[in-house]
Amino acid sequence: MSLINLNPQLSEIRRVGIRDLPDEILLKIFSHMSVSELVGTVQKVCARWKVLSQAGQLWTDNVYRIGTWCHVGTCIGNIGNPDQEAIEIFRSAPNLRKVHIWRPITYSVLCTLYTSCHRLTELHLDGKQTLSSSELKNLVEQCPRIKSLRVPCEVMKSEESVEALSHLQHLRVLCLGEQDSSIETPLVLRPLAYSCPELEEIDFMHTYINVEDLKFFLYAKKNTLKTIGIRWTLSGNRCVLPVLASYAVSLECLRVYKFVVSTVPATEVENFTALLRMKNLQELTMTAIEPFPGTVVLAFRDRGLQKLKVLDLRSSKNLYNESVIGFYRACPVLRELNLSFVSMLSDDAFCEIYHLEHLQKELNVRWCQGVPRAWKKLTEQMPQLKIDTTCSRTECCSWQFRECP
Repeated sequence: MSLINLNPQLSEIRRVGIRDLPDEILLKIFSHMSVSELVGTVQKVCARWKVLSQAGQLWTDNVYRIGTWCHVGTCIGNIGNPDQEAIEIFRSAPNLRKVHIWRPITYSVLCTLYTSCHRLTELHLDGKQTLSSSELKNLVEQCPRIKSLRVPCEVMKSEESVEALSHLQHLRVLCLGEQDSSIETPLVLRPLAYSCPELEEIDFMHTYINVEDLKFFLYAKKNTLKTIGIRWTLSGNRCVLPVLASYAVSLECLRVYKFVVSTVPATEVENFTALLRMKNLQELTMTAIEPFPGTVVLAFRDRGLQKLKVLDLRSSKNLYNESVIGFYRACPVLRELNLSFVSMLSDDAFCEIYHLEHLQKELNVRWCQGVPRAWKKLTEQMPQLKIDTTCSRTECCSWQFRECP
């Protein structure tokens, strides 16, 4: 006995699976997958999915990582990324744009990377990576679109290697990875001075720099360089601040490392007052400094640094209440202030914090002496901020000011 279909439309009903989804929906799903998942899973399902997995929009911000970075600045392991896996990933992902490597890799891995991934725009190599000038030259030739690059500091001490780097016409960010070295060999900067026309950020970390080479470099990049990270002293134990104030007045972000106390107070006064000439500075980081009392605030006198939005002076010593109050008055658009572990501060340092009308993200003040008495007044003066007062130990307190949701 046969069944009669009284509704012809029912014969059109069929089971719909994930493979029946339109390309737009599949691409949306794939956009939430990691590089390893796209290559190791998606590409193996079917020919259509393999083609879709190579779509450019899936690779613009997707980062492939080798190793894992931990808070102490070392690679804590090779989490699921043995060399062979990395080689397979590079060979199967020609559209890969961003690679972060937190451990030294073999030549075969590096060679596969630059011979397979010609669209690379961001590459961060480990600070202990061995990289010859010929390998670097091959990398630059095969991956000319690189915009952000981190290389071991030893690379910048070789004339031939720096010449190779100078051919990266789209390079915008150049950072040096830390590497222990007991020999203070200066960096080679001059080949980069009139090359890499789009370079706007460079971080030298703690490496040694010759004064005259730095002046030459800064003068050539005066119209493009916006961000710099650099050690406190240059050759001849000369402070970097007066040099930057004379040759890099257009800087918007400055990070200074390895603070060195001057034996002459007058010299330190000159160093901090030099910052007054950097009128465009918007971010300033000087951590763990130990200046002579009252010298840091000189950089903010006469309402200097009017454009400063971020100030980070964490773990600084000899920084007293008067200096902090000076920051409030001199920096009307300050949005972020980090004074954590500045142990000489007390409640009085925050009595005029209401001057920071534009504070948006977080004011971090930890290990302050005494019990905060000003926070009730701040609740009235700055109602847009959520104030949380907690103590890490009896004689200290931890303040965190966050923008209300």
